Order: sequence, then structure tokens, then C-alpha cells
Amino acid sequence: MSHQLLLATVPFTIILYNQNPSDTHKIMAQKYYLFIWASYILLAPAYVFKSGLPQPADFILLLGMLPCLALAFMNFEGRFRNIYIFGGLFTGLTLAINLTHFFFLPDFKFFLSSLFYIYNFLVFLFVVHIGIRYFPAFRRISHSCVLSIIAIEFIWVVFFDSTPGPRASGSFNNPNQLGYWALLSGCMLFVLRGRDSLNWADYGGLTLLSYIQALSLSKAATITFAFLLLMALISRLSRPGHKILLIILCLAGIAYTAHNIQTVQQITEIAALGERLDSIGTQSDDDLGQRGYTRLLSHPEYIIFGAGEGGFNRFPPTYSDKEIHSGLATILFSYGIVGAGFFGIFLFFVFRRTLWVHSALLLPIMAYGLTHQNVRNTYFWVFLATVYVMKEISMRQNIPPTLGQASPQNRSHPNQPWRSHSRSNL
Repeated sequence: MSHQLLLATVPFTIILYNQNPSDTHKIMAQKYYLFIWASYILLAPAYVFKSGLPQPADFILLLGMLPCLALAFMNFEGRFRNIYIFGGLFTGLTLAINLTHFFFLPDFKFFLSSLFYIYNFLVFLFVVHIGIRYFPAFRRISHSCVLSIIAIEFIWVVFFDSTPGPRASGSFNNPNQLGYWALLSGCMLFVLRGRDSLNWADYGGLTLLSYIQALSLSKAATITFAFLLLMALISRLSRPGHKILLIILCLAGIAYTAHNIQTVQQITEIAALGERLDSIGTQSDDDLGQRGYTRLLSHPEYIIFGAGEGGFNRFPPTYSDKEIHSGLATILFSYGIVGAGFFGIFLFFVFRRTLWVHSALLLPIMAYGLTHQNVRNTYFWVFLATVYVMKEISMRQNIPPTLGQASPQNRSHPNQPWRSHSRSNL
């Protein structure tokens, strides 16, 4: 499948590759890349294959990513920025460590784990490239597609979900995937607003996401999403009038609940969510040992360069033959202090000089990652790329971009968003 996709992109790459491309080629490239980008957002929740395998949206994204990055590298001049250097070092280190462990303990999971990080980093580069180069259209399309897929997933969860048991999975393979997607989609709505205030469409999207979260019954996603809603209430993204209205609605909801507690408790969704949250700390999956955290203390020999992601049968008896159920702990244990350091520096360059509200969005995402795998998710890297695009555009224009106005041309190297422009941007 991957070879067929690669061959399919070759003719398009040859057509577009020109040192002095015509306006027709530029327009065709923009439409093609943005179509691929919109298709990815709309198809990202569609899980057709087994978890851990590429999904339809990933194959579609390759059709745009491969020719885009090939052209970008062929036309590249200058030197890479530090953010790309450390992102490349992290992904390269994951490959080196996993190949080393594979030599002594053959396990295909070592290869698969490395492919996840390499693919996701390339997705980051692709989104940054088209985001900066085609910013006005990229932002409008992204915002519209995120709101559209939220509505589509809401309809699917409410009317077509066939997951056995009380927890909804929607179009995903399990409820936790649904909850994490809802959290990241809410974060995307915040980021795509830039400095603009949230509008009623955004509030509507957050409301639908709240209901989706409630139906997923994901404890980690529900708690972190509540933090996201609190940010919407206290940040500058909410207008004063909207804040007052939201506070009134919250107080009215609390008053109604207190006065009609028995009626509220009979609502199936609320009762199920309440029972789920009440069970925090009492279920086996809340135990640190069951999540795999005890490996960090039981195997200190891996603290420097890591144990790789694979060969989990090396770590009996607790949580034997399973990966650590934590994104952050997985990076630290699998790739050591060195790998965690590269990844941390990469995140530093992503969020440096961003709006505080955008930086704060990393808190609920990483809090979710304390009990679930979150870093390998491609949508997480899309979120990082979108944050970086919004910051770069704002810095280059020296004005906050808004959804209602087209941004002026980038003032330096608009066709090479990966290039270092000045010492201040390193």
C-alpha cells in the first residue's frame, strides 16, 4: 500500500517541480494540499483498521505530504531552525534505540514504534509548511473542518453508536480514543482563534464536545476537558458579555440540579458519568503498577538511553507484555533522559513566545497523557504544528491574525518556512 501511494504522488511531484513555477502550478498546488489537509481533518476520527495501524486518514495525508516535503527539500536553501533539528534528533534517536534493542530481541513493535514518531514528525513539517505558506485559506479551512467534524461525530455518537456497554466509542475503536480526540479538537478551536474571541459557533462546538466526552465516560479526558472549559471562561478568548452569560448559565444549572437532584440523577448519561468519576482510585487501572510506572524504578539501567518501545515481555511480572499506559512515562522509559530531553526541547521551541492560553493548552493534554498514550497520536502533532503556525504568522506580521482578514505576505522567505530568518528566530 505504501509503495502504491508513493508511486501515485510521483507524477504530481514532477508536474509541480519547477524552479520558477507558474501561477497555475502554484494555485493547483495550494488547492491540492489544502484538499488533502481538509480530508485528513474530516476523516481523522474514522477508525477502520485495528488500533495501532494506519487509518484511512493517514493514507490520504501521505498523498499530500510526500510530494510537498519532497518539493520543499529540493528547493530548500539555508539551514534548519532549532525546532526542526531537535524534532529530528528525537525521531532519529527513537529509531536508533529501537533498532539497537531489536538486534538483541527481535520484535516488530520496535520498528512500528519508530515509524509512528517518524511519520508524526513529517506530518508536523507538512502542516507547518502549508500552514505558513497558505495561511489565510489554511486557517479558514481548518476552523470550518474542525467544527464540521465535531458535528458529524456528535451525530454518530448519539444516533449510530453501537459500542457494547455504557461507554460510547463513536467512529473510534474505543472510548478513550474518542475522549482524547474531543480534547484535542477543543484545543484546536482555541488555537485557530488566535487572539480572536470565541464566537457562538465555537461555543456550540465546545458544547457538543462536552456531551461527547460525557458519553465516552473517559475519566482522564473528562477531567482534562473540564479544565479546557474553565480556560474558555477565564481567558481573554471569551468576551466579557459571553463570560457573564456563561456564568449565569452555570449557576442556573447548579441551582436546578440542587433543587431537582433526584430527577437529574435519573438521567442515564449523568448517572453513568457520576459513577465513572466516583470510581476514580478504586479500579485496577488506576493503580500505578497496572499503568506500568513501576518499571521506571525496577529498571534504572534504562534511565539514560531507554529500553525502546517493544519487547515488553522483558518486564514481568507487573503489567507483563504490555506497554506503559502513559505517553510521558513511555518516552522517559523507552528513550531515556536523552530522548525525553530532545522531546522537551522540541516542545519548548513549539510553545516559546506563544499566547499564554495556547501554552496552557499543553497542560490538559499532558495531564491526559499521565494515564494514557497521547504522544504517538497524529492529531497531537497536528495540534503542535497549528500552534507553531499561529505563532509564526503573528510574529512575522507583528499583528494578531484574525479569521476575518487575510494576512499580508510573509515578510521573509514565505516559501521556506523551515529556514532560519534571523538570530532572534533560532
